[in-house]
Amino acid sequence: MGDPTREEIDAKLESLEHRLETKLVRIESKLDRIFDRIDFIGQQAVDAKTAAQEASRAASGVKWNIMFAALGTIGVLFAAWAIWAQGIEMVSTLFSAQTTVIKQ
Repeated sequence: MGDPTREEIDAKLESLEHRLETKLVRIESKLDRIFDRIDFIGQQAVDAKTAAQEASRAASGVKWNIMFAALGTIGVLFAAWAIWAQGIEMVSTLFSAQTTVIKQ
């Protein structure tokens, strides 16, 4: 067996070049998929941040609604107590007036 000829060396180099190009294409496609995933995850992070900000604003509105509802409930209870106290006073005055009329 002698030394390889120029054509054999060219054929081997061409074969090697073809295999390297195939590997390079596969590596590029894998990198493209990785970059697509990174972009997708980045977009999900932006969407999550936006959703969190919207939820924070909504929670702030709910907080004020709860506080005003509590104040309104306290006001209604105070008004009911005041009306009840006046009713009791009116009934007691009415009964005390009747007893004084009856005693005379």
